[in-house]
Amino acid sequence: MYIFRQLFTDEETEKQKKKILRRLWMNIGQLDIYLIFLNRGPDQFDIVHTGILKQKRFPKDDLYLLGIAKGWESAAQLSATIYQYFREKYQKTEFKEELEAEKEKLFRRF
Repeated sequence: MYIFRQLFTDEETEKQKKKILRRLWMNIGQLDIYLIFLNRGPDQFDIVHTGILKQKRFPKDDLYLLGIAKGWESAAQLSATIYQYFREKYQKTEFKEELEAEKEKLFRRF
């Protein structure tokens, strides 16, 4: 898994960011925490509950984490914020190609 260097969080997870990341690293389940990943398919993002990462067959090597939120609604709002940030940065609505081209600079290994 790779983590965006300027990881986006909502207000509730900002203070617990290191704790949440440590629990992800140790594969400990967390209630009501959602992760926002760069989508592998045609869409921009995936919003995934942390419980899905506990599945043994879930591929974790090729994931690019952009944000952490507490609750589904907060995750949806955060994904809209992330979308707006990248849309303004790259001046286009389809910015996924630019992110993939700059993966080495923007993401770090987790």
